Amino acid sequence: EVIKNMTNTELTKIREERNMSKSDFAKLLGITPMLLERYEKGSCAIPEDIVEKLKDIAVATEIEVKKNTRKAGRKAKETASTAKETVKEAAGIPNIVIQSPMGGYITPADIARKVPKGTADVYVRVDENKLYYVLKNGETGNMDIWE
Repeated sequence: EVIKNMTNTELTKIREERNMSKSDFAKLLGITPMLLERYEKGSCAIPEDIVEKLKDIAVATEIEVKKNTRKAGRKAKETASTAKETVKEAAGIPNIVIQSPMGGYITPADIARKVPKGTADVYVRVDENKLYYVLKNGETGNMDIWE
């Protein structure tokens, strides 16, 4: 957070936290490097308009960080999905889609989400519109595929 009456050390800290040279930071603030030098040395007070620019820069930086974080998350998800498909392909595992005679589609992943936790085996009977499952403890059950 930028302080209203900023000190020279606070200004210097902000620049250094951004790993910016005095010249680049001065350009960002719309001042000369010589004037920035005077602010950082404390030989003249830092005007309110410079403090306001720093607030705007801080907000813009925060927005950019959030955008980059979201972008990195999407990229990681895409990479994981590609890796998963590559592993399946290398192992010779095809994509499996089950079609009902009534026209619906379901995948093994959809089925896995439908059955109770602890399910060991699942039997699909599209002609009956049923999933039959066996839990690890031996209990059995069934449900409609399209529930």
